[in-house]
Formats: sequence, C-alpha cells, structure tokens
Amino acid sequence: MYNLDVIQKIHFIGIGGISMSALAKLMIAYGKTVTGSDLKYNNEICVLNQLGAKTIIGHDLSLLGDIDLVVYTSSLDSENPELTYATEKGILAVKRSKFLAMVASDFESVIAIAGTHGKTTVTAMLTSIFLESNEIFTAHIGGNINNSIGNLIYKGHKYFITEACEYMHGFIELKPDIAVVLAVEYDHPDTYESIRDVYAAFDKFIDKIKTGGMLAIGGSSQYYTSKTGIDDKYKLSERLLVRTYGFEDEDSVAIRNATINNDGCYTIRLSDGESQITVKLTVPGYHNILNAAAAYTVSKYCNISDESIKRGLEGFVGIERRFQAVGSVNGAQIVVDYAHHPTEIVAAIATANSMLCNRVVCVFQPHTYSRTKSLYDDFIRAFVDADLVIIFKEYPAREIEIEGFSAYRLYQGIKMRGMRTYYYSALLGLSSFLMDELQENDMLLILGAGDIDILAKLLA
Repeated sequence: MYNLDVIQKIHFIGIGGISMSALAKLMIAYGKTVTGSDLKYNNEICVLNQLGAKTIIGHDLSLLGDIDLVVYTSSLDSENPELTYATEKGILAVKRSKFLAMVASDFESVIAIAGTHGKTTVTAMLTSIFLESNEIFTAHIGGNINNSIGNLIYKGHKYFITEACEYMHGFIELKPDIAVVLAVEYDHPDTYESIRDVYAAFDKFIDKIKTGGMLAIGGSSQYYTSKTGIDDKYKLSERLLVRTYGFEDEDSVAIRNATINNDGCYTIRLSDGESQITVKLTVPGYHNILNAAAAYTVSKYCNISDESIKRGLEGFVGIERRFQAVGSVNGAQIVVDYAHHPTEIVAAIATANSMLCNRVVCVFQPHTYSRTKSLYDDFIRAFVDADLVIIFKEYPAREIEIEGFSAYRLYQGIKMRGMRTYYYSALLGLSSFLMDELQENDMLLILGAGDIDILAKLLA
C-alpha cells in the first residue's frame, strides 16, 4: 500500500464521476493539489472547481507535469493519452478501486456496503444516522443526498463509510472492519459470466473482512442461504460476528409491524433483541425496509443510540435519482430513478403503484448492450405492472454495440407481449409525446443510469 502522506499532487482521469469526485473532494480537504479531466462537464466538476481543483474537458498532458499520482476509472480506455503519458513517464497510476482502498487504510475502522442493489441508499442512511450521533466519521457516497449534503462528508478519521462496488472486482481491494452485503444478483455481464462468478466475488469480499469484524447480511437473501454462499464455504462464526436482518424470528435484527402509509413510505419496528425503535421512513418503497434494517444493524454494532438511529432514518430524505420526485407536467408527477437492472425496475414500478396514482408511465433507457443481452427476458418481464412503456435509445457507456441487443430490440420484445409500448431515439420527440399523453394523477417514471434524466428537465 502506498503512503498517502508523501503524495501531494493527484490527477484524476474521469474526475466528474460520482465516486471519483467524492475522492477528489476528500483529497482537497486533505490539503492535496488536485487536477483532473473528463469527457463532459457536469455539476460535480463545477463544485470541484469552486473548491480549488483545476479541471479540463478532454485531455491536457501539461496537467501531469509534476503529478505524484494518477487515479483513473476502471472503465478507462487503455489507450487514454493521459494514462499512456503517465505510464511512459513512470508516474504512479492506480485504478479508482485501489485508490479507495488506499484512502480507507487511513481510518481506524472501515464500514463497506456491498450488494447489487441499495449500496448508495444504505451508505446515505448510515451517513444520516452518524451525523445525528455527532460521531467522528467520513462518508464516501455514490450519489448526492437530496438535502445538499452531497456525496462526501468529512468529519474525521474514526470511521470510513463507503460503498463497495463489485464491478471489475473492485470491492476486493478493501479490507473492511464492518461490512454489509445486500441483495446479490447477476449483473455486470462484462465482468462476470454467471451468478456463480458473482457469488465467488462476494465470497472473496467477505474473506477480506478483518478477523473479529462484523458482517451484516439479509437472513433470507438467496446468497446467504445458497449452498454456494458463505455458510458452506466459510466457518464465519469462528472468524466474524455475523448479524442477519430480516422478518424471521431467528434474525439478529427483526423487522416487525411494517405498514404502508399513503405516501408509499413504511412505518416499521426494528429490534436487536435488547431494544427496539419504531421508525416512519421518509423514502418510499418496500425495498427500503431492508435498507433501513441494514443501516440499523451496523449502527447498533457501532454503539449509536436508538434516538440517533431513529432521527437519522426519519430525517433521511433520499438520494438524487433514487425515486426522486422532480416536478410535474399536466398534473402528472415526474420521478427519476437510477434503476437499470430488472429487479430495480420492478421495485420502482411497485413503489409507484403503492402510491395510488392513476397510471404508471415508464420511460426506460437501457444501460450497456451486455446487460440488455444477458438480462433480456428479465427486462421484458420487469414492465408487466406498468400501464405504458417507452424505451429510449440505449446508453452504451463504455461498450460498442452488440448486434441484436439494442434498445429497439428490447422495445420489440415488450411489444410482442401485448403491452402498450413505444420507442424513441430523440428527446424532443419523446417530450412532445409525453406532453400530449400524460394526464392528471399519472406518475411518470424516468428510469436508467445513463443521461435519460435530462428528459425531466425538458418536462418539469
């Protein structure tokens, strides 16, 4: 592991990314000189410039003249001119995941939140709870908390709360003291060939938890109960404290009396066997019950008071692009959600239906060709409870086209099931259609991890 103390000048390639920008902000707080580049300008780059970073859109090799360290995203093209220059000049260059591990090692205790879904929400819930407790901590969040907190909290070096993403096996770099494993499903087909490979990666992540540490995991999750999961492969109870959360009597943290309110949010009772709290969540959706239970499990282990946990959970107002209400049109509410996996789409539609709207109208932008190909049938089934589905041209991200697995192909598959479905490749045409289509008390869900959220700005 490299000594962060001797590194003074850091250049981030892809500095506008949500994780990279948070790390760059932390380095500025450390007193480091920060530069960076990205392909597009965004709000994160604006904030970094205001904090004193020097950024460029495109490439500028002069920024690397006296740099000590280059940090780059895992999806970066190997022929990137800045990375090539750093390699040729012998400048130390590391992936974001390695740098995150370097940063984490600077803290007394690392709390890492992993899982296919819910990482950002649980990380943000913990941030809200730790803020209420006046605990000494730093949080690295994969999204911006809605009440202007942003994606980084820096309040000292006791706890480091971070997301642990499985993409490109990045989370295996971390050595957490406390870890959360949320739902584990097949995703990132450009990294994993099968669910077995995904499970194996999570096995390795759990193996990195320090001896004597704690693992919080859903007691009824398929990964936890699977024969290929952690129970059979590790004698965890001999090495770690394993605390399960869920609805069963045998779970370490029990969820009880879950009741839905008119706003789609749930009131729940959480108990660890010694004490209990009743919490009215302010973020809608059944899936957030388990997210809250995961955050509660970690907080109790860290000796956070019940009062602080309750205030933190009830005061948590959500994350940008996580079922975020952003306005209305024609009396229809507009909600933006990052959902880009079939399970997340199902959860978003179920949440919308629980809020007693007239119709659920979905606009979905597929994210990467490989995900569309690998989960094609699941994507088609995911929209069954929507009243109208519009598929928008795919966001390829880091990928080149895989023939036959475009957004248009997904549209055709959904249409063949008899659903009312349309396809659009231009935002102006889509926004015009929606202005004519949306009615009072409809809910428009704008789903996807790409740039489809721009649509909300055109409509609201």
